[in-house]
Amino acid sequence: MKNRKLSLFAITAVIGVVLLSACSMLGKAADKELGVACTDQIRYVRDSLLTDMLAKHYGEEFPALIGQLRAKNALMLQAVAAGAGVDAAGDSYRAQFVVFAGALLAKRGINVALGGYKESVERLKVLPELIADINEIEARVQIACAKVPK
Repeated sequence: MKNRKLSLFAITAVIGVVLLSACSMLGKAADKELGVACTDQIRYVRDSLLTDMLAKHYGEEFPALIGQLRAKNALMLQAVAAGAGVDAAGDSYRAQFVVFAGALLAKRGINVALGGYKESVERLKVLPELIADINEIEARVQIACAKVPK
């Protein structure tokens, strides 16, 4: 029985490490696809803009998933307001975004074997209604970061 508990703990620990590594990669992918967020505040704003864009285009079609994205984004705001890092809250947002992207792309008949956040954003860029908005988010992040004292 003791070995069984130890094995279960070991499996759980390995899964936890894999999930943490995956979430770290999601954050790096967001920087590449939507502009490098130079501060936690700008990272929150970037994800707010993404949520608002998705709500504008798909809010009526996917209200529950948009609501979940908004909840994850609100968690990021709480982290920023508390002066805590947004890594964990941001990773939670990105994981929820992958769920949203998978549902949207599947409904559009687009291959949904998504490897993560970067691939999700890349796949969404094929939807004509999102191309300009995604590029605008990247531009807004670049402009905001250009104004931050170095």
